[in-house]
Parts: sequence; C-alpha cells; structure tokens
Amino acid sequence: VMPSVIDLIATPTIVLLVVGLGSLYIFHPVGVYLSGGLSWIVNTSIQKGGILIGAVLSGTFLPLVMTGLHRALTPIEVSLLKETGFDLLRPILAMAGAGQVGAGLAIYFKTKSKRLKKIIGSSLPVGMLGIGEPLMFGVTLPLGKPFLTACLGSMVGGAYISLTKVASIGIG
Repeated sequence: VMPSVIDLIATPTIVLLVVGLGSLYIFHPVGVYLSGGLSWIVNTSIQKGGILIGAVLSGTFLPLVMTGLHRALTPIEVSLLKETGFDLLRPILAMAGAGQVGAGLAIYFKTKSKRLKKIIGSSLPVGMLGIGEPLMFGVTLPLGKPFLTACLGSMVGGAYISLTKVASIGIG
C-alpha cells in the first residue's frame, strides 16, 4: 500500500509513532498502577511477614545475584521510594552482601592458601562496600559450603533487619 519511494522513511516513522503513543497512553498508566500495587504488596508482606519474610528475601537474594536476576528488583525499590518515601527491601537484601563478607572473613582466617588469601584480600574491601560478586564468584561459590553459610548468615541478618524495621531513604 505504501509507495516504494517513501517506504524506507514512512514505515519506521509510522511504526514508532503508533508504538510510542500506545506506550505513552496505554502501557504507562497501566505500569503506574501496577507499580503502586507491587509497592503495596512488598511493603505489606515485609511489615506483616516479619522475620520470616526478611529471612526468605535475604536468603534467596544470593542465588538471584548469581543468575543476574537481582537487577529486576531495582524498579521495585525505586517504586517503593516513590510511593512511600522509604524502602524496606534494600536493607534486607543488603544482608546477603554481609553474609558474603562474613564467609570471606571466616575463610581468610581459616585457610592456609596464599592464593585464596590474596583473592579474599582484594575482594573484601569491595564486598564491604556492597559489591559481593567478587567474593561470591571467586571464593564462596567455588568452595560450595561457604556459599551456603553466607546464605544462612544473610537469612539471620535479613530476619533481624525485618524485625527492627530498618528502612533506607535512597538508593546507593
């Protein structure tokens, strides 16, 4: 139906216009509604679920990090901040990093391997700043049991954070 002379320019332009307007006027309002509902669900489950939900969220966060799926939680955290002004989820999930640091410290003091001490020594500072992947992929996952103990430790930390209702007021 489109003349071939203008097809190369007109077709993408029309598609972008239709999809852009559809996104703006249909999907955006639905997304706003869904994100508000999701924020309510997360906040309510953390507030009502207490230490159990804190332990479960924190204990399952490291496997999410392992697969890269933890990035899917960032929009939820932003929505929580926008809707309520605080985020109950981030402090709970941060305990997973604390579990990694704890496991790394335990291995550092127990091992006699200079190579492992070197890896842990360079991974601990960034782990203390919240980046646990070097410890996880370089130390605890290859050793197996330390990864499980990091998950268990993060469950205890997540339960405590949930019990004390710690919240963050920003991302970072």
